[in-house]
Amino acid sequence: MSKNQALANETPGLQQRSPSSGAHSAVIAFATDRTSKTMPAAEPAPREYEELDGAQGREIYFRPQRHRASELTPLLGQAEAVLRGQRVTGALVDVSQSGVAFAWANPGLVAVGDILNQLTVKFDGFCAYEGAGRVGSVRLMEGQLVMGVSFIRSMLDIDDVLRLREVRTWSAADEVPLDGGTPLWRVPGHAPFRSEIADFRLFLEDAAERLDTLEASLPWSVVHGEQEAVANVALRERLQTEFAPAVLGYFGRIDAAMRAADPAAMLGLKAFSQRQLDAFLLRAPLLHRARTKPLGYPGDFDCMNYMYLRHFEGQTLFAKALHMASCLSLPAQAVRARKDVIKRALNRAVSSPSEKPLRVASIAAGPAQEIFEFLSEAKELHRPLEIVLFDQDKTALAFAQRRLAPLVEARWAGKVRLVLLHDSIKRLLHDHHVFGPFGAFDLVFSTGLFDYLRFPTAVTLTRNLYRNMAFGGTAYIGNMKPENPARWIFEHHLEWTLLYRTPEEMLAFANEAQPDSRATIVEDATSLNPFVVLHKD
Repeated sequence: MSKNQALANETPGLQQRSPSSGAHSAVIAFATDRTSKTMPAAEPAPREYEELDGAQGREIYFRPQRHRASELTPLLGQAEAVLRGQRVTGALVDVSQSGVAFAWANPGLVAVGDILNQLTVKFDGFCAYEGAGRVGSVRLMEGQLVMGVSFIRSMLDIDDVLRLREVRTWSAADEVPLDGGTPLWRVPGHAPFRSEIADFRLFLEDAAERLDTLEASLPWSVVHGEQEAVANVALRERLQTEFAPAVLGYFGRIDAAMRAADPAAMLGLKAFSQRQLDAFLLRAPLLHRARTKPLGYPGDFDCMNYMYLRHFEGQTLFAKALHMASCLSLPAQAVRARKDVIKRALNRAVSSPSEKPLRVASIAAGPAQEIFEFLSEAKELHRPLEIVLFDQDKTALAFAQRRLAPLVEARWAGKVRLVLLHDSIKRLLHDHHVFGPFGAFDLVFSTGLFDYLRFPTAVTLTRNLYRNMAFGGTAYIGNMKPENPARWIFEHHLEWTLLYRTPEEMLAFANEAQPDSRATIVEDATSLNPFVVLHKD
């Protein structure tokens, strides 16, 4: 195997990539700054949601982030294009998921508006984009002619490129010296908790050994190939009926033992749990991403995508099995169930014919899965839709754009208008005019943000959202209940702390925010993640 082949195996998506489906959509407004920020190599400290910043001014209209060639070092990027029968190769100047700029040596050959039917963008020989492009600019930059081209009918997956850069630049971290002091995990007593942890450790050790043996006996395609294959389906069904319930049983018993433990001993019990189980639990992609927080905050859009769609992922069969069990846990089910609550609300809102657009706002939209499923599944829209996706994570907006733009253009052109806003919750808390240009909303929803907001912040944000609602409109605000049976793994292994609330506490912040509103509770299918619904009559 060649070096490039081996590297491509480590970085799927950059080897033999076919153009991604979808297109730029004229109905989506983009904007963000052009400043590239390198992904942090070390694990960042989690921040409170209201402390995170978004863009400001004109920059809140989301546009894909542009990366200069110097920021992608040590990758060597180049573009190849064919125009009027001539093939030209130029060094990359900058790139985003929607376009590329590269050096062009033939000033008389190209003009703004020209279509490049054969355009290829490569990094270290790996193809990241292959398709068509439209010339948007031709300019002189630092003594060389530079051509700016927008991609047509598909987009470049910039995350693949950044992962390739990480592979190229990776170096082992320094070892942490041993601490000769008394171990934190040595906590006296608490036998029920320690016993369940020890049993779970032995269970995982046995399961890893057995599943490694099974994996070695199966063809690669059965474990890691197409999930529609009969053998793959049978394998997943067996793991779902035998392995996953056992794992979730441990989750529940350990959680109950944790709740019964002395709060003063919790740090020691957490250290004990991590020492025993981290080496196994963090093999599951969902648990690993939730723990490491590569975007700097818990529960990012990729964690949501795992829980929504990607239930059988991992480098080994054991990792896949543990990932599947995690995606079947009650909080993961609640993530999917709360999405369905919003889809039903959208269906009701568009069921009556009207020429007046239905204005919808999703706060902390993440991957916008409920919007994607609603627009994919709808047979007909009885009124136009104007949807604003608001998030302070530009990576999440970029993902939502890649999926929603082609869908809107293919099915709902002229019927649906999408606006992606990159701004901060901090600004939303202090400036209720942030949505001023879009008019009052008929439906506002926030599925998971309030899990991270303290009571006064929840009151302020609810009040500001209510001010942006039209008369007759509704707001759906979700919050997870304290009964989460996986709270132990959230807090001990994932460093993922939620501010749980009972329905009564949800009604309390809603009523304090807007005493004259009509507030009700709507349960999700799991009864773990209800919504407080405010009606502006």
